[in-house]
Amino acid sequence: GHYAGDSMLLKVTDLLAAEIKPRDIISRVSGDEFAIIYHDVSFDDALNAMNILMDKIRTFTFLHEDVTYNITASVGMVDISNEQSMVDVLRKADSACFAAKEMGRDRIHCFSDDDVELVQRRGEMQWVSRIQHALANERLVLFSQPIVATQEKNNTVPHCELLIRMLDDNGEIIPPGAFLPAAERYNLAASIDIWTVTHVLQRLEAAHKADEDIRGVYGINLSGQSLGDRRFYEKIIELINQTDIFNNGAIICFEITETAAITNLHSALHFINELRTFGCLFALDDFGSGLSSFAYLKQMPIDFLKIDGQFVKDCVTNSVNLEIVNSINGIGQVLGLKTVAEFVEDKKILVSLQHIGVDFVQGYELGRPELWQY
Repeated sequence: GHYAGDSMLLKVTDLLAAEIKPRDIISRVSGDEFAIIYHDVSFDDALNAMNILMDKIRTFTFLHEDVTYNITASVGMVDISNEQSMVDVLRKADSACFAAKEMGRDRIHCFSDDDVELVQRRGEMQWVSRIQHALANERLVLFSQPIVATQEKNNTVPHCELLIRMLDDNGEIIPPGAFLPAAERYNLAASIDIWTVTHVLQRLEAAHKADEDIRGVYGINLSGQSLGDRRFYEKIIELINQTDIFNNGAIICFEITETAAITNLHSALHFINELRTFGCLFALDDFGSGLSSFAYLKQMPIDFLKIDGQFVKDCVTNSVNLEIVNSINGIGQVLGLKTVAEFVEDKKILVSLQHIGVDFVQGYELGRPELWQY
């Protein structure tokens, strides 16, 4: 909780302060970010001092409610010259720190103007304006990929996952992997999620008014940012209260990645419990990619368990992955959940999953993503 987190950060502050010299400066610049200025030393000496400090951090332990926690740090370092403004120094240090996180965390990354990682970061920053332009000018589109029942008893209504794409200035499709990382980094993911939910509900409402059959389950992916954003939750409630599609056979299934759910567990549980009262379903996506899957799974009031595609795509040729899929499917069945296998790319994988008893399958063998027609 917040109290435990603040308590730990205070102890970390004491640790950092004890390791720097009186002439150096330390400051807490945000929730879990600190800045240290090494005064009147060479860059190499500062780097050596930081390596020593990193070792201290790695051996640091925090005890809370009889549980011991270890921490790591990601560090960005920049050489300060008289020609640089403090804004430039902080910007470069922040870029280097982000690169350290992206490269695996628990490491130091030193800034240089020709750094490949930092060039990539600046490339991400250029996506910010493109994402904002796309949101403002209807340059986002939705694709649909079918989710197919493996047994007739589950084949009650159509089921699909709706996938976000962006259009460039020439009308060409930009895949989500190109812009979603930047959206997550620069707090635009919730805006994309609101756009998606808004357009899905509006288009289903329009289709129903045109006497089209809208019965089905429509999967919408939510980011971790959205789960922890109270304004997002309130906006979704507002949108749901404005539509009548739920009384006409349409079911919205929000898909949350396992990592996002674990990271925002309290917010995720509140969000799920509240939205379920409106008839929404929930799927835990990419299950198996996290570290504490089964422990958290028992707490999650979800409907579908989507098995991480990294285990599915080669389960026919990799016996370990096949057993992982089998185990995840088994625990899902015990908990009364419907299981979904992603990345089903050929007939052999499909047959293997049917034999295991997975409830639903999704992948190129069943259908590629296509422009959503509603």
